[in-house]
Amino acid sequence: MLLLAVLCLVGTCYGGQGTGVAWNKKNCNLEGWYGAVKGNVTDAICAPYTQCDDLDKLSFRSYADKADACNRVNVCMYDASENRCKNNRDHKNNVCAPAKPDGTPFNINPICHAITKGVCPRRWQVKQSCCTGANAKYHGILLSQPGFVCCNKPCEALQNSTREQPGLCRWDDHKHNEQCGPSGKSVFGSSMPPKLDMPMPPEAVQGMFGMLPSKSMSYGIESAGFGFMGMPGPMGAVALEEMGVDRSKDKHIDEITADDVIDTLISSLDNDKEMFDWNRELTSDPWFGKDMYGGPSDMFKFIDPTLFLKQIYGSPFGLSQARLNYGNLYGFSSKDFKNPKPSYGGQGMYGGMGNYGGGMGMYGGGRMDPYMGQHGGRMDPYMGQHGGRMDPY
Repeated sequence: MLLLAVLCLVGTCYGGQGTGVAWNKKNCNLEGWYGAVKGNVTDAICAPYTQCDDLDKLSFRSYADKADACNRVNVCMYDASENRCKNNRDHKNNVCAPAKPDGTPFNINPICHAITKGVCPRRWQVKQSCCTGANAKYHGILLSQPGFVCCNKPCEALQNSTREQPGLCRWDDHKHNEQCGPSGKSVFGSSMPPKLDMPMPPEAVQGMFGMLPSKSMSYGIESAGFGFMGMPGPMGAVALEEMGVDRSKDKHIDEITADDVIDTLISSLDNDKEMFDWNRELTSDPWFGKDMYGGPSDMFKFIDPTLFLKQIYGSPFGLSQARLNYGNLYGFSSKDFKNPKPSYGGQGMYGGMGNYGGGMGMYGGGRMDPYMGQHGGRMDPYMGQHGGRMDPY
């Protein structure tokens, strides 16, 4: 199932520890106006400042002393449940990246800062008429300057459009796409390998993108699954298949794509151990559509299984569609589909004579059990009629 969480994550659908602080320019600015903390607001993964970690490693006489010392630093917060001094994140996972001792701003990578705000990094923005088709798949997903679009392969798009539409697509309008000029990939730093398919260690990636992934990364990928926003049927199947077997990563191109940036963001969020205290998940499937689960609590809400059952057993075409679509999406062959279990088999609404099949009761069945009652026809004086065959456990 394709998780669109990453596209949710670059917007407002993810949060950190939710301390109640809401960092903004009024309480976090470089000048320290009105008693604000001197710093800049950015996402926590873009600002790996160490003040809180350094303080956490010190020895204290008591937990209370540690809490007082931690909470005196505005950019830190004491977590009593773990006895740790952590970076002070708000419910959007933002922090106030503290200014350096000399008053200069913390070194926030512009690529990281942009993508975590749902904004296309400047180097991937191309005039809308000069980047079209699949290259413009992030249009409407990542924000760009007016008249521009987030282009997955900006250099390829500009090479083509400046030849085909020289009056409309000009290099002079795209000086910010430095990686497409004479300097090439060197604009991303000295750690850039000669070939993009060569894995880069996490620390080198952080130097390029300002995000620390959980693994070594190689670049120049084009993933059909990224930018996916509800493609129907076969198109969705192709996108999922591409992501599922990682096939697109076998086809490296000679430029860093917007897909590369998203891929780095996913791995960096996975590497952020303080990230997912707010359990909210957006899922999208070409067959079952989109849905959101969870919320700002420690409870986790799983997908309702009847959503799948209704799709598969709710119509005479359901099972055949399951064989076709799930065979394509998840790699099952038709022989892998067995006869349905008794509790969902037969002639009823879901394949049985009862509503959930398997017998003649309200939910199927027809046997009497003096202990469990009618579950598939078994009568239970305490639980009532639940139909179908049922395991007592």
